[in-house]
Amino acid sequence: MQGAAEEIVQDTLFKVWQRRADFDSYTSLKGFLYISTKNACRDSIDQEQRKLNRENNWYLENIKSEEDVEENIIYAEVLIEISQAIDKLPEQCRKIMKMSYEQGMSGKEIAAAMELTVSTVHNQKARGVTLLRKILSPNSFTIMLVLLHHDLIH
Repeated sequence: MQGAAEEIVQDTLFKVWQRRADFDSYTSLKGFLYISTKNACRDSIDQEQRKLNRENNWYLENIKSEEDVEENIIYAEVLIEISQAIDKLPEQCRKIMKMSYEQGMSGKEIAAAMELTVSTVHNQKARGVTLLRKILSPNSFTIMLVLLHHDLIH
């Protein structure tokens, strides 16, 4: 801040020198020095405030971007964990869970594609969920249930 004050004084004195012919009295010079210095200080403070606001906005935007990236990475890792766990299920159960979870197919669509009854599909999904509860971490299992529920209601 001292550097800014020194620069303001130098600029003001330079302006006085340039306009020295305009001052017909000590009072007019004193008034000019006071007003010029006051305005330059206000301008400097406003400029510094705008700079800080820009820096804060940039920082907040980058923090938000980093949080979004981190959330997406965690989400992708959870999806990979769920997919790998589904791959460990028995064959028919695995196929039904993949069709439901990965392809978003309804129970009726899966039953028609696999030539099974809808109740068999529901039973295999229930079995798959039970087995996945044992394989997955609690957080991943919860996310999988949310995703399966979301698919069921949409």
